[in-house]
Amino acid sequence: MTPRRLAVLASLLVTLACAGAAPAAPAPVSTQARVEAAADAAWAKIAAHEAIPGAVVTVVGPDGLVFTKGYGVRDIRTKAPVDPNRTLFQVGSVTKLFTAILALQAIDSGRLNPDADIRGRYPDLPITDHLKAPVTVRQLLAHEGGFDGDLGGVMTENRDEALRVDATLMKRHLRRVRTPGVLQAYDNTGVGLLGEAAARAYGLSYHDAMQKMVLAPMGMDSSSIGLPSAREADAAACHRIETDGRVTVCPHSFMRPGFQGAGALAATGADMGKYLQMMLDGGRGPHGEVLSPKAFADYTNMNLNRFAPGVPGMGELLEETTLAGRPALYHTGGYDGFSTGVYIMPQAHWAIFVSVEQYTGLPRYQNLGFILDALKRKPVLDKSNGYQAVEDIAAAVADLSPAVAPQTFTPPPSPLLPPSKVAGFYDAARAQSPSFFDQLVAGPLFGSTVTAQGARTILIKGEPLDWLGGASYRVRKTGKIVAFKPTSLGLAFSPDSSGAFVKASGWRSPASAALFFLSLLVFLVTAILAAACARKGARKTGLIFLGVAAWSLFELWLELQVYPALWYGAGATAPIVLGRLLFQLALLAGVFALWRSGRALFARSGERPGWLSSTALVLASLGFIGFLIEVAGWGLIGRIGASG
Repeated sequence: MTPRRLAVLASLLVTLACAGAAPAAPAPVSTQARVEAAADAAWAKIAAHEAIPGAVVTVVGPDGLVFTKGYGVRDIRTKAPVDPNRTLFQVGSVTKLFTAILALQAIDSGRLNPDADIRGRYPDLPITDHLKAPVTVRQLLAHEGGFDGDLGGVMTENRDEALRVDATLMKRHLRRVRTPGVLQAYDNTGVGLLGEAAARAYGLSYHDAMQKMVLAPMGMDSSSIGLPSAREADAAACHRIETDGRVTVCPHSFMRPGFQGAGALAATGADMGKYLQMMLDGGRGPHGEVLSPKAFADYTNMNLNRFAPGVPGMGELLEETTLAGRPALYHTGGYDGFSTGVYIMPQAHWAIFVSVEQYTGLPRYQNLGFILDALKRKPVLDKSNGYQAVEDIAAAVADLSPAVAPQTFTPPPSPLLPPSKVAGFYDAARAQSPSFFDQLVAGPLFGSTVTAQGARTILIKGEPLDWLGGASYRVRKTGKIVAFKPTSLGLAFSPDSSGAFVKASGWRSPASAALFFLSLLVFLVTAILAAACARKGARKTGLIFLGVAAWSLFELWLELQVYPALWYGAGATAPIVLGRLLFQLALLAGVFALWRSGRALFARSGERPGWLSSTALVLASLGFIGFLIEVAGWGLIGRIGASG
């Protein structure tokens, strides 16, 4: 056979072989492509509502950074896109994870004794309560300090105010409202104090200590505590959703010194990827060790501060949850205009950061106006919630990580707390406070009623839980464990390790009830005195003003000594006293005017009001005028306190 014929035959055989072969298998889809597709799909559903203008997502896996991407716009006015490498997101309470790192570093280096009373070491931190129990770093790392978690007055839109320590504000907030070391109750004030103590251990401000000791070793060079003026152009805008569903731009806000450890971090998506990588690498950053093996073990030890067996635990401010059926360590954060979540899944070696441009807002000052505004926007927020968006994106991504077998749970045999023994009203320990205002508002909003439904079921906010035996209950819908346990503060329950609820009779403490009824008694005496003096003629009017003055001074004393942080966030005492005095005088003047009008009506009818009708007229007038001033006036009084 000639060479030419051989070549033709070989070509024919190759052609026939190729025609009969199976088609080549498609190239495998990369992990990055699958993660990006999942995040894109989750974002598309969220963006369809047009209530969240932008977001950033970062994912780290076994081989390092998987993907970081910005979605939407960082400002609805400019339509500038979110850049994961440059756009700063104010991550709110996720800052607490970084504050814990600073504190653990200080403990590790011997600069900070976790069990020493910091009141003696830092006398200029004015902890003003009269409890004898110490304030320790260990308590603050576990949300056990006993402070109120309220942030009223801590936020400001004035950048200059965020550069100065407000001693009056700190004095009003640094007051424990329950016995420390008994319950873990989420505590912004306590973590702010923790940040101050840890930074001072290095002789630095919180801002400088965090930049030098925590952010730099992790290579988070684009992130900062606070929002520097030089970087504000790169920051995502504060977006707010209105009651009609429109999204508007709000001013950036800043946390005042002394509280920044609770939520002042501004970070890019790429920088947060470096934190996630450090977590998966056991505390090692790109420039060396961020946390020692021992400190990292404490940081991530979920048994360290577990409320009860079966309940999600907590290490050093890092908590435990379930995401897409996988166990995860997590923390979320809310800041004006932003909702954020960090999720680390050590078993899968997988970690996720998500931040979206929506949050209902933090109170500049505690007043009825803020609460009414939040309630008006609640229906809109329920339909398009920032935290829910964060969880939806994170869950979509987490669903691609390796599955982990669920853990079984056997409840401990004691104590035996069946439905009949746990039924009752429980206050949220986080909001526990001596303020009667807090009793009226925070109690119904944040408390929980436990209702027994048969011998083996309870209802909490309409959700059925089945008794597993001992003191453990399982939420029927989600399978989550809720446990009850006796404490020195009373019977408590918690679905996690930072959200305890304490059984109460409607009052947060006997002291608050006594103070309120004493105040009420003083007012009633004053009102009756006013009625009696008015009946005796105008020459006795001076007694009315004497009663008004006495009552007003007593109210001032109560509010400045007992209620300060709840009513007034910040500012000098004099404007607050003046504002409150004017409030009291206006209230009593209104009552007296209505009473005189009522007398005139009686006079025209030819009847003379008796003692009982005069007193009733005064009290009715009080209720009417009081309601009007509470609704319309507290905003003004609060602003006086916040800006004084």
